Amino acid sequence: ILKVGQQVEVVIRAKVNKAIESPALGFILKNRLGQDLFGENTLITRENDTVISAMAGDELKAVFKLVFPMLPSGEYSLMASIADGDSNSNTQHHWLEDAVLLTVLTSKVRHGLVGAFINDVKLSIKEGP
Repeated sequence: ILKVGQQVEVVIRAKVNKAIESPALGFILKNRLGQDLFGENTLITRENDTVISAMAGDELKAVFKLVFPMLPSGEYSLMASIADGDSNSNTQHHWLEDAVLLTVLTSKVRHGLVGAFINDVKLSIKEGP
């Protein structure tokens, strides 16, 4: 059971069947209509074009730590993928739709597809003459 605002980890594991020069693992969370709500991939971890290569038989593991967002009650699915390349040019090797199915039950009021965590809200009034 996940709670709004809870720290969660999305873990993706992949076994490599053939050499991949520049592997990237990622995910996208979709609502019941198939709309992409948010996602991420490991391309953001590359510093100064540092790339790790994977050989056949290697196992890759990506861990994404995030705060679970405010979502309306309903059904959601998580897509996971593995690609080779960078954000400008890549080849998808595997794309797994509905890798994880989630049901969100909430009474938290939010507006829109995803609720934002607002740290502070103030209302002031300046009295007129």
